[in-house]
Amino acid sequence: MWTTFFAGVTLVGFGSAYYHLNPCDATLVWDRLPMTIAFMSFFAALIAERCNERVATWLFAPLLAFGIGSVMYWYYTNDLRWYALVQFGPMLVIPILLLARPSRYLRTSNVWIVLAWYEAAKVLERADAVVFSLSGGVSGHTLKHFAAAAGCGWVLRMLSR
Repeated sequence: MWTTFFAGVTLVGFGSAYYHLNPCDATLVWDRLPMTIAFMSFFAALIAERCNERVATWLFAPLLAFGIGSVMYWYYTNDLRWYALVQFGPMLVIPILLLARPSRYLRTSNVWIVLAWYEAAKVLERADAVVFSLSGGVSGHTLKHFAAAAGCGWVLRMLSR
């Protein structure tokens, strides 16, 4: 699951670059698809860590399929609801897991830090224009990429310890 997470993160780099070369829905698909792979892999790995490895292994492929399906559904219908569920649903469930279930290997504080970086990325994305006007030239979107990378870096740090 963690290998798939990092594969998804790596593919986000390529997908995001492709999207930024020609921003449109046809290229945004290639940015969002690997993000869903990373989101769902992270979620499944935390289910394995906090609940049950067998259940997480059983859920892993359906979670990935649901994530990929949510992007395809958006692309063909222009309806973001399922994609929003993929992006935000785990971020609502993970804190419950952190509070309700003990950790077997990972320090809980590290997972909270990863979630904080993710939240920072979403806030920066939402405040794009405000950040740009206040910074004098750096957009919230740009800083979002740095925050997301910091969160992924923290996952690597967390796993290496």
